[in-house]
Amino acid sequence: MVIERKLTKEEFNKLVDEADDSETRNLKRILGDGAYDYFENEAIEYFGIVIDGTPVYWGALSKDRSIWTIVSKCVRQQYSLYKHSKRKVLELVKKYGKLSATMETENITNIRWCMKIGFKPIDIDNGLITLEYRG
Repeated sequence: MVIERKLTKEEFNKLVDEADDSETRNLKRILGDGAYDYFENEAIEYFGIVIDGTPVYWGALSKDRSIWTIVSKCVRQQYSLYKHSKRKVLELVKKYGKLSATMETENITNIRWCMKIGFKPIDIDNGLITLEYRG
């Protein structure tokens, strides 16, 4: 069963601990241990996806319209996660307009995932790629 809801701080921290380093490196570098509280107070919206009782995805939209995400490295139901992620991105675009996502260029899996959802590359600089979704 797939449920979309806000994650608790404990669920968020567990997801961060269990995610691949490439998923959390920028988040930890920029926000350290205060990421949950930062997004609780500063995000326009944030949400989690829980599959069979296990948090597998977390996403937040910051005030500059950047999407931040964390995906568990243990997701078995990739298609379910993809469908829910794409639906949420479409909701956010309809509500707020274009969105962007920035990640390390070496993170090929995430780049492909974002492009499959509909993001297009707009900039590559210093080992980072920025993608944009216009809807």
